[in-house]
Amino acid sequence: MAGTEVEAVKPITAREMYEVLRDETKQQVLEPEVVAEMISDRILSAPTVGAVLTGSVMAKGKDYLGVPTEVSEVRWMHSSIEGGTGVYAVVEGVRLDTGEPMQYAAGGRTCLAQLYRLGELDAYPLQLVLREATRPSARGYFAQWYEAVPS
Repeated sequence: MAGTEVEAVKPITAREMYEVLRDETKQQVLEPEVVAEMISDRILSAPTVGAVLTGSVMAKGKDYLGVPTEVSEVRWMHSSIEGGTGVYAVVEGVRLDTGEPMQYAAGGRTCLAQLYRLGELDAYPLQLVLREATRPSARGYFAQWYEAVPS
């Protein structure tokens, strides 16, 4: 449009993203009582026997490879894994194949960047499927990324 100025937005770099997330999460040290309450809440809201009996261990993204999901929320948590990014995401939503609630930890760099940017774009809830490379990288990791659920 003539006469309309559009302010250019400088994209954030991966390094800047990790710095922002580390700053936001470094104060997050959950007391054992808080963690226990979160686990109990997850169990008490489980819709099926299977969901009740899945245990209190946080699922990993790998557990949801190829599963169509609707991601409704992403929470950022501090990570103390040596050599890692310093953060991980807790992805929450619903499995589209069963309707059961799901929650898992995601920590791969590509996934973190995608989840962060989707949050910036206010894209949630969003139907996503997690994919994984068939061959490992030179460092032995299997890259993971999100794709839109096929129509």
